[in-house]
Amino acid sequence: MADAMTAQPTRLPRGAVPAPRDARSARTSAGYGPKSTAIGYRASVVAIRRLERDEAPRFRALRLEARTNDPDAFAGTLAQEAAKPIEWFCDRLAHDPVFGAFEPTGELVGMAGYSPGQSPRGGPGGRVWSVYVRPALRRQRIGEALMRAVIEHARALGPLLHLSVVTDNVAARRLYERLGFQLVRIGTAEIVRFDGQVFDEAHYELQFESSG
Repeated sequence: MADAMTAQPTRLPRGAVPAPRDARSARTSAGYGPKSTAIGYRASVVAIRRLERDEAPRFRALRLEARTNDPDAFAGTLAQEAAKPIEWFCDRLAHDPVFGAFEPTGELVGMAGYSPGQSPRGGPGGRVWSVYVRPALRRQRIGEALMRAVIEHARALGPLLHLSVVTDNVAARRLYERLGFQLVRIGTAEIVRFDGQVFDEAHYELQFESSG
């Protein structure tokens, strides 16, 4: 892999959104971290765009990777995910926007999904789901870039955006709070996770300002 000093400018795919270039935060959260040349390199070449339906195999592979690396962060088990037919992933991409983070090689290394619907407290509100960045590429603001893409997509679709995260995932919680999400409550997860355990979840909301 080329280093930060010799890497050449990369042409982004049409419709792709570049990751943010500034690295002012020194937080230790997934997707961004202390300023460094490595972060500057990643921020300048990673492309963020919505996945297409025909990219379902890549989406499936990354979902399986996510459940392997972070089994307590996702509902369901690796076996349940692996048993789903490819059509399930095709349909998910057709109905719900999923944003991917792509290396210059085209490799998919991160994702974040959005679904419209009702907020937990009633009323319309979109939901963020399956936020994941490959472990070796964390603390490089990729997670933040994915979340910003979801936020911009959701802004015109409803008054708020909500998500839940296991309470001990401090890195993710710091990221969401930095992006403006407010903690609503902490409660026991409704879905049993990978090994039969039930985790406490922190529920967050991001309120959008009215344009009226």
